[in-house]
Amino acid sequence: MNRHTLESVLQFAVAAAALACAGYGQTLINLGTQSRNINFTGAQSTSPVQTGATAPATCSQGQMFLNIAATPGQNLYVCTATNIWTLESGAPGSSNYQTLLTNSTAAPAEPTLNFSSSFSLTDDPGTSSTNLGLASVNSNVGTFGSATQVPVLTVNAFGQITAVSTTSLGAGSLAVPSGTLALMPLTCTAGALYFATDQPAGQQLYTCSSANMWTQMLNLGGSGALQITDGSLDINPAVVPQLGVANTFTGFNTMTDGISLLTTDPQPACSSSTRGTLWFIDNGSSKDDLQVCVYNGTAFAWVNIY
Repeated sequence: MNRHTLESVLQFAVAAAALACAGYGQTLINLGTQSRNINFTGAQSTSPVQTGATAPATCSQGQMFLNIAATPGQNLYVCTATNIWTLESGAPGSSNYQTLLTNSTAAPAEPTLNFSSSFSLTDDPGTSSTNLGLASVNSNVGTFGSATQVPVLTVNAFGQITAVSTTSLGAGSLAVPSGTLALMPLTCTAGALYFATDQPAGQQLYTCSSANMWTQMLNLGGSGALQITDGSLDINPAVVPQLGVANTFTGFNTMTDGISLLTTDPQPACSSSTRGTLWFIDNGSSKDDLQVCVYNGTAFAWVNIY
């Protein structure tokens, strides 16, 4: 074998050995420690997120997971703390984006929704939800009021009861609404009271006898020909008032304006019950009669005295 033939054999052996090493395995690169400013825009495809139907039980902060069994737009999770997966909300404009309405009118879309202090927000990572409720503004809860106590409420601008207590119905603590008669409410419930300040004394109190019906309460003292029984007097203009008992005049009585016997009622029969009664008869253009009911010794009869 000459010199040129030996060199050719050696070159072939070296090439074969190199090919054998290349076919045996490929070198793996650690992108985290052996790369800088990685740019995948030219790659044919990329899959940077772990997928599955159930998120792993453990995770490290910054790790991401795509739940392929959940609703699209609501299935991307980020590990915000050790072993805590947090759902990332869908972007505005997706099919799951909600519109905020005020009295059926759409409100401007803003990235932040701010609730007033009358509401309470509670984060629940376990169910990936935020719970909204009413804020507790009054720790004094229970039932208030009784036959002798009335509730006293403190209400804020949101309509919430911020404080509640009771007050006694002692003497003078329950005032009756008052004002002029013209300002008396047009509506009322049975049992309500109203004090009319511009009415005569003894005629100022009104009671709501039925729904929206005010009745004036009268206080009448003793008045000669009228009798008050049990503190009240019923007056019916269609019926001539009758005394419970007759008046007895003693001594000399002066009637400043005289006494009128003029009436359109029919003359009653002369009897023991009308004995001594005077009766005036209007005869129009003829002579009038003035009679008295007397007992003539045998019967009762009307006798002309004029």
